[in-house]
Amino acid sequence: MYTKQNVKESRRDYALRELTRLIISCEIEPGAVVSEQELADRLGVSRTPVREAMVELSKSKILETYPQKGCKVSLINYSIIQESIFVRSVLEDAIMDEVCEKVTEEDIQLLEKNLLLQNYYLENRMATQLLEGDNEFHMILYGIAEKMQTYQLVSNMSIHFDRLRLLGLSTVKNIKIVEDHRKMLDAIKSRDAKTAKEVLKGHIGKHSQSNEAELRQAHPTYFAAETMQES
Repeated sequence: MYTKQNVKESRRDYALRELTRLIISCEIEPGAVVSEQELADRLGVSRTPVREAMVELSKSKILETYPQKGCKVSLINYSIIQESIFVRSVLEDAIMDEVCEKVTEEDIQLLEKNLLLQNYYLENRMATQLLEGDNEFHMILYGIAEKMQTYQLVSNMSIHFDRLRLLGLSTVKNIKIVEDHRKMLDAIKSRDAKTAKEVLKGHIGKHSQSNEAELRQAHPTYFAAETMQES
């Protein structure tokens, strides 16, 4: 299954977006070997945009390239994920002061609308859409702080983390994603940056270490052979 190309995006951007989605959703599983031609046929485009997308994704180490042999989707590696979490934690902690200072009523309404959708996705077990809603909530925060270039940097680094997060949303019960965002938004409304940061810190880490054992048990072939992280 694949999504359609947006009329405003290039074939390269479409291939990059769709290949990223397939990897994050594990429709292309960790450890799978893929070729340009296979992906071009799957996406309905030529090999050139696929090749360009694969080169871009290899920069984030989500694809491992082998000359004349194609590419292998990397296994889930907690070392890379922890680095991504570190960068995101530092940057989002830093922008929260600006969010609480600059937020407008229009921004709050946009976040409220996002939370309504997240709650719907949660109640209906729509894991992919919930992950997208989660990412959109954070993107809105970057927008409020006028730091969209920073968001792009974080987004590019987060593909490893997003893959883990989606597995967690699909596998682990009672993850309080929407509840965290509600607490965060209430703090932002009160312009209470300290509380917002405390909620944010727990929220970002909630998808990773504490669920590792359960995720490894559910998907043993998806993970690199490395020492378990401490919970």
